[in-house]
Amino acid sequence: SNCVIRYRKYVILGTIIVTLILGYFIRFIKINPDFTSYLPKSDPVVRLFDKIGEEYGGNLIALVALETDDIFKAEVISDINNLTREFKIIDGASYVTSITNILDIRTGDEGIEISRLIDEYDLPDTDAELRDLKTYALSKEMYRGRLISDDATATLIICRLAPDSDEIRIAQEIKNIVQQSDIRSKVFFGGVPFILLEVSNLIINDLLLLLPIVALVIIATLWFSFRSLHGILLPLVAVGISAIWTMGLMSMTGVSVSIISDIIPVILFAVGSAYGIHVVSRLDERTDIAAQEGSLHMQYRRSLAAVIIPVALAAITTLIGFLSFVFGSYLT
Repeated sequence: SNCVIRYRKYVILGTIIVTLILGYFIRFIKINPDFTSYLPKSDPVVRLFDKIGEEYGGNLIALVALETDDIFKAEVISDINNLTREFKIIDGASYVTSITNILDIRTGDEGIEISRLIDEYDLPDTDAELRDLKTYALSKEMYRGRLISDDATATLIICRLAPDSDEIRIAQEIKNIVQQSDIRSKVFFGGVPFILLEVSNLIINDLLLLLPIVALVIIATLWFSFRSLHGILLPLVAVGISAIWTMGLMSMTGVSVSIISDIIPVILFAVGSAYGIHVVSRLDERTDIAAQEGSLHMQYRRSLAAVIIPVALAAITTLIGFLSFVFGSYLT
């Protein structure tokens, strides 16, 4: 305690420098929304899931569903065709399938004929053409219940992504295209890429929402406890520094923020504020004594010496508690 107080300027300066450096690295922290990566690879179900995804590309499919009263209308087919063309040119989309570009296999007088269900350069626009198209499409099992709903009120646009593509970026681009297209149908999104996009947004929103809430709760608690400015600021500064150091170290060591670990700053604020409360409480007690004895620096040394061991032991028990997740948690 004597050493800390004697070299307090260097301690404070060093703390500020380290905090600034680690705070700078927070800007490079990565978010890992892929919840499947949290699962242990040794689990038989996880191995099966990964194998199916690799064999059939199930983890690389983005689905866009359009719903309206009848998809076999000229304006709806035009919307589907425009979206299909826009999705095709997205970097990382290997191919796109919809009713406006899918191959149609039928038997004719000369054998098997392969053509398009709809000519994307000559879309049907008359009532007769649309009626015939609807009757024909619903009569074939390869379309009905798969690409087109049984009641012809919904249809899918299927985007298969290239391996190792940025799924989140592509999902966001698809959403942006849909939002800018001003189509008249209801639109729904499905598939792993959109799930990852939503999880990524959830992680960011959690951090932006929960941190201010927990800070306000702690400020209120500290105010009712100490009713002084230093009683609020000192614990908050301590936990703020710890959150910056932790997130900065995660960024420097390549540890991504997941839908589980995004709670770390909140936990640090909740758990870490207790150590600052111990110190402030002890300092306040000694300050009252110092006011009577006139030895403020001596009382500070005694206060710091008195709390070092209790705070260290409390931190060690917390550390051991959290380390139990390494050995006892199903999620990696």
